Amino acid sequence: KLVPDTFTNSYQEILIRLALDVHFKTERKNFLRDGYPVKTNALFFIDNIDSYRDRGTGQTTWLKDTFEKLLKVKLEELIQKENNVEYKSFLQETLDNISDSHGGYFASDSKAKLTDAKISEEIDVILKSKEKSLQIKNKKNEWNILRFFFSQWTLREGWDNPNVFTIK
Repeated sequence: KLVPDTFTNSYQEILIRLALDVHFKTERKNFLRDGYPVKTNALFFIDNIDSYRDRGTGQTTWLKDTFEKLLKVKLEELIQKENNVEYKSFLQETLDNISDSHGGYFASDSKAKLTDAKISEEIDVILKSKEKSLQIKNKKNEWNILRFFFSQWTLREGWDNPNVFTIK
């Protein structure tokens, strides 16, 4: 007897790994470019909000948990090989604070943003204060590691972020 979910999860993990590979290849190139570095962001369109955001239910969030697990493995691999001190520091900061490297925007968040400061900040950066998502360092000269965005199918009309290089 075949269990279709077994194949789906493996396929989704492959897609996440591929997206991370492409993202970091582009990110390193943009970070180390001549002149000035360019922040590289990635956008993931998903079909199930509950796989990313638990909404206070305490349920497991397969997509978020899997993304963080795969991101951790990828970051450890990249840090081992990286010889540029600045970029290595950026990667290490991401590894040390993985949950701060990604955020989501979903239409249903409009209620949650009133009670959850982290969700409210994610929405602000993704939809309103996009310049924050374009900065590699903030005004305090701290790394801005938020660069992976999750949304259900589409963002509102008029949303634009010129630094999104990977869309999955």
